[in-house]
This record gives sequence, structure tokens and C-alpha cells, in this order.
Amino acid sequence: MSSQTETALPAAAAELPPYSHELPWPAHLAPFKVVDDGSQGDPYEHYAWMRENAPVLRAQSPVSDVWFISRYADVRKAMRAPKIFSSEVVKPVPLNFLTIIDAPDHARLRQVVAKAFTPKAINLFEDLVRANAHRSLDRLIANGGGDVVEEFAIPLSISTIGALLDVRAEDFEKMKFWSDETFSYFGRLARNAPGTATDEQSTLELFEYLKENMERLHLEGNESIGGHIARMWKEGTLTEKEAKELCAFVFVAGHDTTTILLANTFLTYSEQPHLLDRIRRNPADAVKFAEELARFRGTIQRASRVTTEDVEVAGTVIPQGAIVRLLPGAQPGQREVPGR
Repeated sequence: MSSQTETALPAAAAELPPYSHELPWPAHLAPFKVVDDGSQGDPYEHYAWMRENAPVLRAQSPVSDVWFISRYADVRKAMRAPKIFSSEVVKPVPLNFLTIIDAPDHARLRQVVAKAFTPKAINLFEDLVRANAHRSLDRLIANGGGDVVEEFAIPLSISTIGALLDVRAEDFEKMKFWSDETFSYFGRLARNAPGTATDEQSTLELFEYLKENMERLHLEGNESIGGHIARMWKEGTLTEKEAKELCAFVFVAGHDTTTILLANTFLTYSEQPHLLDRIRRNPADAVKFAEELARFRGTIQRASRVTTEDVEVAGTVIPQGAIVRLLPGAQPGQREVPGR
């Protein structure tokens, strides 16, 4: 797709390419794997090699082959071709999570979420978010430092998304556990991940908790995002299943990506302290920094798809029904200095 037109081809049109572990990787790079064993925790060297040598990479997993697409033009084109690269990697779709739903339901549910995230709804919680951030930072400073992920990024992201859904503050720890378990359950259903022995039961407990919380929000006429979803449910725009699973998706996706972005902020400041000095001198640059950081160290490294027909990408034929991982985090320029 990067230099060739995306085309549908018969399955026998080409032989399957070698697996990742069969390729001549440089000595210091372990072959890229479907599930990271720690060897590709900082995967940018892998990405660079893949772009140059295997822009469509086939890897083995216990369940099926998985195909990785790493070049920018190819990833972009695949994301814009949902009829060929479907998000519905599992059918029937087990959860109303936007990342595994195609049109028309994707557009319908996304519109519900978009309407909930209005400036009015967000502004209601801005002072609370700022106060929570100051509280966590003050604690870190008073202690002479600490683990910024555990002591700042996670508490701030959990309290923020919890406030947006109007989850009771005393339930945040329980919600964090359920969220991790739900993420594990989702990964097991849709990402060939191993999961845990308790993830399904924990996910069902989260859904039931969110249902009861929405009942409360609706009775209160609550103006939070959780209250908006509750109204959509009670008015019949959403089913009960859609409402509670959509709330779960907002919580899991919202705090996970925010935690990663906050952690990457500290990492980038530690690597390039001049950026922190610049923002102190010019606070307005903080907005530019946040936007550039989302590109420089993106929170989403992989997007899962399944092919609905044979398709050629960068000279390689990916067969119909193949599990594909698009790699938006693999793009050139990833390691350029942010904030310039």
C-alpha cells in the first residue's frame, strides 16, 4: 500500500512470507513477537528495522498468525479502509468497546460518547483535576521523590476519569482492580492475550457496579459524563448492555491512556530537562508539548484488525481472515525531539 495500490488478490497469488523468527534480525535485536517477553519493551529499534526490511511482518502465536504493518502510509491507508481491515476481530462482538466495533454501531456509540464530552461537562471537573494533581505532586515533593507512575500518574488518571463518570471516590481502588481485570479480559477475547483466571468474573462485577451507579446518577439528574450515558439508557437510545459496557470502555480506555501519557511526560522531562525549563518560562507552551508528546511517544502502539478479503500491502499478500496489528507508534520521526 505504501507504494502500491491496495488490491484484492486470490489466496494462491503468492507464497506466505517467512515468520519473524526466520528473518535475519541484527544480533542485538530479538525477533519481534506477538506478545512481548520484555525484549521489545522499548520497540523503536525493532520498528525501524521492520520498516526497512519487513514492512509487513508475519509472526506466530499459539492461536494464529499475526501480521504487523509498520510503515506510515500503509498504516494510514489500512485505518481508512474499514471494509477490508475490519475492527471486528471477534464475532459476534462480545463487548460494546469502540475499538472492536465497525459501522454503523461504531458511529452510533461514538456519537454518544462525543456528546457526553462537552466543554460544559469537562469544565465541571477542571478545578478538581487540578487540585488532585497538586495534591499528588506535593506529596511526591515532600517525600523527596518516588514512583511517578504509582504515586502520580495512576492516582490522577483514576480520580479524573472517576470524576467524569461520577464514581464515588471511596470506590477508586476497587475500580482500578476491576479496570485492570477488564483490560485483561478484553485482551483475552480480542488480542490473543493470556488473560487471568478471574478476569471474566471481575468484568461482570464492574458492569454491575456501573449499572447501579448509573441508576443513582439518573435519579440525581447528574450532569457528569456518566449521567449523560445513564440518560441515553433510560431514554432508550442505548440498551442496558450498551450503557454499562460503554461506561466501562470510557473508564478503562480513559485512565489507561492518560496514565501512559503522564508517565511518558516524566520520562521525556528526565531525558530533556530543557523542555521543562521552557514550559516554566512559557506556560502557554504546555499545550503544544502535550500535543507533540502524544505523537512523540504515542499511548497506542498497536491497533488490531482482521482482513475481510485477500489484500496486498507493500508487495505482500495478506490472506482473508488474517489478524493484523497496525503500528501507529512505529512511524518515522518518533524519536525526534518534541517541543521544537
